[in-house]
Amino acid sequence: MAISGFLMCHHYILREEREPWASPRTAWHFYLRRFFRIAPVYYLCLAFFFIFQHSDALSQAISPSRNLIEHLTFLFGFLQNPGGTGMPDWSIGLEMQFYLVFPFLMLLLLRKKLLSLLICASLIAWTANHLFGVYSFDTPKLLGLYIQPSFLPLKLTLFTFGMVAALVYWKRIDLHWLWLGALALLSALPYKHGHSWLVLGTLAIWVMLWSAPQTSELAKRTAERIDPLFRYPLFKAL
Repeated sequence: MAISGFLMCHHYILREEREPWASPRTAWHFYLRRFFRIAPVYYLCLAFFFIFQHSDALSQAISPSRNLIEHLTFLFGFLQNPGGTGMPDWSIGLEMQFYLVFPFLMLLLLRKKLLSLLICASLIAWTANHLFGVYSFDTPKLLGLYIQPSFLPLKLTLFTFGMVAALVYWKRIDLHWLWLGALALLSALPYKHGHSWLVLGTLAIWVMLWSAPQTSELAKRTAERIDPLFRYPLFKAL
């Protein structure tokens, strides 16, 4: 989730000269690219499930047609009891929700609302994690239980902190490492599951290292040596 936030922000910055953040066309192009990056292969997987594992689709509590619509529209991430597809695809629904709000998050960052964005994201995530249960072993909360954390408010700060990492990488923000550490803790506060602390702690260290010029140069040289390998036709095809 944090890596996704980093990459989306990173590529937005790469394209900003020809696709200004404030232009509505930029958001439209972003949506088209993300949809066609994910949907074609995902739809093939759905077709395989509904054709060759039709008995599994029929055995569920909801009808196969409703199940199919939920997944074709990527709305299943919003739902607490979606139909199953035999795939661990809950994160795809979560990603699509993030893509939906991402251009608006970038506009907030364009207006230098970094701290406001992280505070709001943390409040939203804290509220969601107290209103909704997550995973089957969790105690159902006031508004029910999600089988997986597929609802964006539950994990919003992980995405936004990844965006902050991209801004630090591009030197669009200049924060002391103590501030970055504090922001990492702020981003982790809503979560009771320990892995979020591990992810954010690792990210905070990574961001601090990138902000140090000597470490940045070493990482850059390493990346330049690895990069040609991934330019071979085989990797492009994959």
